Formats: sequence, structure tokens, C-alpha cells
Amino acid sequence: MKILAVFPSTFEAAPTFKAAAAKARLGAEVDLAGNVRAFVSGARSAAAAKRLGVQIGKYKPQVVVLLGFGGACSRKLKPADIVFETSDERLMEIFSSLGARPGKIACSATAADDQKRLGLEREGFDAVDMESIIFEQAAKAAGARFAHVRCISDAYNSPLPADVMDSSLNPDTGAIEPLKMVSLANVKKYPTLLIGLIKFGLKMIPINRRWAKFCSDLTEKLKEMSNRDY
Repeated sequence: MKILAVFPSTFEAAPTFKAAAAKARLGAEVDLAGNVRAFVSGARSAAAAKRLGVQIGKYKPQVVVLLGFGGACSRKLKPADIVFETSDERLMEIFSSLGARPGKIACSATAADDQKRLGLEREGFDAVDMESIIFEQAAKAAGARFAHVRCISDAYNSPLPADVMDSSLNPDTGAIEPLKMVSLANVKKYPTLLIGLIKFGLKMIPINRRWAKFCSDLTEKLKEMSNRDY
């Protein structure tokens, strides 16, 4: 069984690629085992969807797992909590065994601010991302089972405004370019932005640590799963 692990950004992919002695870059792929491949698609964009479609067509996976960071909709979730959504029972078992919790994940075309996430919470969503709908469509169109997993990096009262986070996305390539967040326009609009960036960076240290451990453990579980047909 072939399994494709898809990461929208190089930052989300970095621990998995580093463990495989490979460099995470946009469009990069690395075989973690005979039947498990990691791939950096790019974040929500036409280019990212096209890259994923080409990769699925080339690799022909039976399972596609989307892995990345996301925002909390449920006020019960804390930074570094991990939420998953899938109908695949075997994947449910694997994610749960690694401390992730089942939930309902929304998909937003832009970074969701607190007001939007409160609305999504009222609709029953636990977390929100920006790619899952279009990526799930690509996987299912190819006959592959789909799952998505989100590590909460952005809970309520984030030190970074949603539009600042949006500004880091290159809509043409799907690359995340953090330096765009400190544009002159953003700094003028938010005078305390640099302080917010420092706070966000410090907050990400334990989140990244948790994410790296989860990805390492998940790689081993997916290797075991790939050796079975079901």
C-alpha cells in the first residue's frame, strides 16, 4: 500500500525531511520507506493543487495524509494540541495512539480571525486550515483515502492579526514567505507587530517540538501500515 504524506509548507515538512536526511523545499519529495513518501505541496493556491495532482498521478497512493499547522475553533483546544479528521478506521487508530484527537476541521480561503473561528465553532468545527477541501478533492478523485491532521499553532487571542499571517502566503507559488509579514504596510497598520512576531516565535518553540515528535512517531506508524493491504 502506498501512502503519501503531504505538507503544505517547508516549515511543517522540516522535521520529517530532516529525519530522512533531505531538505524540505517547495515541490520536494522524499521516500521515507518503500511505500511511504513525503511531499511539500505549497499552501492553498492553484500552484499547490496542481503540484499535488501531479504527485498523486505519478506516485498513485492509496492513502493521502495532509499534515500541518492550523487554527483552533474550539476554545477547548490549546497550542500544540493535534486534531485529525478521517473516515479511515486504521488511520483513526494510529492518530489516536499518538495523542491526537478526532475533530471536525473547517477549510477557509484565508487565515481565520477570532470572530470567524467563533462562527465556525458554533457550526461544530474544532479547527480550521486553508487547504483540506481542495486537497481532499484531489485525493478522492484519484481513488485514494484521505485524512488531515492539524497541530494547533494559532489559538484564540493570537499575537499576530489574521491579515498579517495571510500576507506571508505567495498566492502564485503557494510558498510561505515570513519576511512579508514585516512589510512597511503591516508595520504601519500594526505598530506593535514586531513585538507580536517575537511572542509568536517564542510560542512556536514548544509547538514545533511537539510537532516534530508527532511526525517522527507517525512516520513509523505509516511505515507499518504501508506493509499491509486492507
